Amino acid sequence: MSIFTEQLVRAQAGDVSAQYNVGVLYLEGTPEVDKDLNKAVKWIKQAADRGFTPAQSTFGALLLGGHGIDENLEQAIIYLTLAIKQNDTEAYYNMGVAYRDGLGAKQNYNEAANHFRIAAYRGLDVAQCEFGRCLEHGLGLKQSLLEAVQWYGFSAAQNNMHAQFAMSRMHRVGKVVTKSTELAMKFLNKSAAQGLAEAEYDLGIKYLEGDGIEQDDKQALAYIKKAAERDNVYALMQLGNMYRRGCVVERDDKKAFICYKKAADLGYADAQAEVGLSYFAENGVKEDNKQGLHYLKKAAEQDHADALYWCGYFSDKETGMTREPKLALEYYTRAAELGSHRAEYKIGTMFQDGRAGVQDIEQAVHWFQKSGAKGNENARQALWALSEKDKTWYGTLSDPDSEAEKTRQLEQRLEAMELRISELEKQNAQLLKKSENKPALTVVPPTAGFFVQWGHHQAPRQAGYPMLLAPQASYRP
Repeated sequence: MSIFTEQLVRAQAGDVSAQYNVGVLYLEGTPEVDKDLNKAVKWIKQAADRGFTPAQSTFGALLLGGHGIDENLEQAIIYLTLAIKQNDTEAYYNMGVAYRDGLGAKQNYNEAANHFRIAAYRGLDVAQCEFGRCLEHGLGLKQSLLEAVQWYGFSAAQNNMHAQFAMSRMHRVGKVVTKSTELAMKFLNKSAAQGLAEAEYDLGIKYLEGDGIEQDDKQALAYIKKAAERDNVYALMQLGNMYRRGCVVERDDKKAFICYKKAADLGYADAQAEVGLSYFAENGVKEDNKQGLHYLKKAAEQDHADALYWCGYFSDKETGMTREPKLALEYYTRAAELGSHRAEYKIGTMFQDGRAGVQDIEQAVHWFQKSGAKGNENARQALWALSEKDKTWYGTLSDPDSEAEKTRQLEQRLEAMELRISELEKQNAQLLKKSENKPALTVVPPTAGFFVQWGHHQAPRQAGYPMLLAPQASYRP
């Protein structure tokens, strides 16, 4: 008799632990039973309502959403609270996630950190990783990079892929631990081997650039594609760029657009802006100005400076849509506040010719000067043209096309580069001094083991038994 059949018979006879186990088997799927979310929920809820603690924890996690069933945050907190009263480790972790993300409870990093801490001290790898993240970024408790690395180390020792990725970051930049490309790559490879999309993407980029590893286009493409298949927006964007530019792969604008579109629909602002422009430029997709503006506006809602600029541009230009100079000025102004020199130049032109609602040469000069100071040649040309008419307003302004002016700009760039190099050298010297004074750090893996009830037997805890919510997306430096 198979394990599933045995558990099903016992579940139908009223064995509460078997009811939970049957639900988990339906939830995860096995070679002998297909995944069936409805049946999984039925059996897990039945066990939870009979007071079986692991079932209460799992059902609470399911109700928090993102697992294919209708979320019910109020009920989720009730079930998790019941499990916590029975001292369930996974319930502490899941309640921490609820507080961290404001799911069914007001967002509270203090409470999140406290719940993660309890589960972490009991040896739960995902909780150790999240507690490390709280310590690294000072979320709900005092920041401590040293303690963060220790908890990441505990979690990574249990083969947690998110913690391994965090350790890779730490070793790459030399945070608390010794800066080591070898150790960074070791942890990164371990994380990528387990299928963490962020790690796969980072490893792909390192192969592409030959950073800490021998350059290999084939491996780079393979890892970036793996991450893209897992809906990693950075990987999708990178793959789109590779197809768009013919880098490593043969140029294919249609495939590039597909990658951008997928990342855009996942909410990535850079991709939304790229998709919007692709619709206007008929780049890999049939021209559709309405759709183009739709995606640009979605990126603009996330304060994407380029998208705001283009929303202004297409609102100010004849594109088959209603021309709205007032709206264009609003978009340009928001983009300018984010530092867009192109938007500053456009605002100047609107005040120069009256499209801003009033003609105001002084305002035009103000915006041209701001844009020109950032190197915008159109703004400098506009200032030069205006200064030819009235030099008293604009002071001494060199002809942007003169050799003297070009030499002056080149000298300014060289001075800026020398200053930046000097700053980097000082930073490197400070980091080197700190690394020489670092105490030796030994990461000792925890000894506590965790088990889940499986019929009358005890088996090592496996991912999802009971249900554990996913950790927060790995922090990107």
